[in-house]
Amino acid sequence: MKSVPWWSVIVALVVGLFGGSGGAYWRWKSSRVEDVKVTIDTAMAILEIRSRMDQLLKEIVPYLQDGELREKHILEFQAKVDAYNAAEREVAKLEGRPAVKLEFQTAAPTISIN
Repeated sequence: MKSVPWWSVIVALVVGLFGGSGGAYWRWKSSRVEDVKVTIDTAMAILEIRSRMDQLLKEIVPYLQDGELREKHILEFQAKVDAYNAAEREVAKLEGRPAVKLEFQTAAPTISIN
């Protein structure tokens, strides 16, 4: 029986790792590319949601500056705050952190004493 040269084992290992599209190295590189793609997709989703949150805050501010407006349109105001909080929960989930809930207290009722 003929003995195999030691270097042929190394050549076979290198060919197995790098050879063709099915090699372990190329599968590893492919998985790294997929990881980067997922990271980019997640960042883009976060950016889109944060843009929506920014727009909602711009719509909420007038209600905070004018209590009368807020009282007249309390359902619309609350819907915007709820939409903002839902978007915050989405971002928090994508970022792997707890959500921060935006809450506003309505003005306390005034009591007149005669």
